[in-house]
Amino acid sequence: MYGCSVSEDYLSWTAIIGLLIIMSFFIISLVYMLSQFFKRPDWAVWAKSELWQTIAACIIVGLILSFTGTACMISESLAGGDPFYISDRYLHYTLWNRLVPAVNNLFQLSFKAQKLSVFTLGLISCSEGICFQPFAGLGTLSYSLETMASIITPFGASLLFQKLFLQFVKDIAFTIILPIGFILKVFPFTREAGAFLIAAAVAFYVVFPLTYVFNSTIMREVMYDPMVANWCQKGLVGWGGGLSGLGSGACQALNTVGQVLPQAAFLPALNLVITISFMQTLSKILARDYQEDLQ
Repeated sequence: MYGCSVSEDYLSWTAIIGLLIIMSFFIISLVYMLSQFFKRPDWAVWAKSELWQTIAACIIVGLILSFTGTACMISESLAGGDPFYISDRYLHYTLWNRLVPAVNNLFQLSFKAQKLSVFTLGLISCSEGICFQPFAGLGTLSYSLETMASIITPFGASLLFQKLFLQFVKDIAFTIILPIGFILKVFPFTREAGAFLIAAAVAFYVVFPLTYVFNSTIMREVMYDPMVANWCQKGLVGWGGGLSGLGSGACQALNTVGQVLPQAAFLPALNLVITISFMQTLSKILARDYQEDLQ
């Protein structure tokens, strides 16, 4: 079970950051003491500058905590749980409960249509050449269904990759990337790189799973809207003749695929655009030297 904003799982990174902050203050204090002992004013200037940067980093950590908690509250309000957990369950359901059964159904219907297409009736005897195949046209339908299923199958890999990538982000964003970014942010020559890593960690740990919460809310409305979900039973589909359920079964399968494909193809790109845009904006804010602006 995933944690939320107040759980140990969600706050496991704070101990690492806290240790780094203590080490930074210790090093700054040591450098300042040595500057006074050896009469090195340039060391004192460096210590004061880095003290400001460390305090700014502490403020950033506090803002990240607040932002993380806010994102979790939004997720709980919209979907009833932690964004990572909701995203994982949503993708799992979409892949294994929607797309995979629909593709399997398309293959089964294709096989069924193929069997019907070769069914032959003889008026007298086929050996006399007087026979016909009443469902021969279903051979084309069988080929079409099989082609659709083959084209759609790779989209399952997209859903599986999204699910695994979210788990990867959850495992490393705040426990590895954020501490490295914090360390780099302290030193002048790597400050921009540190700001970029901090922004990347926040964007992918907070904003990215939250986009999937919005996706799940939108797609839930699409999947269970009566006007959309039940259109196959409203006489709007006539192809296939409904022969042994072939027409309605194919309609249901294609309807399900149509509902799932946005999450497999379109919405991930939109999620990345939102996340990367946020990351770039936050990186510029974090990389700015506000000490020089105040001076």
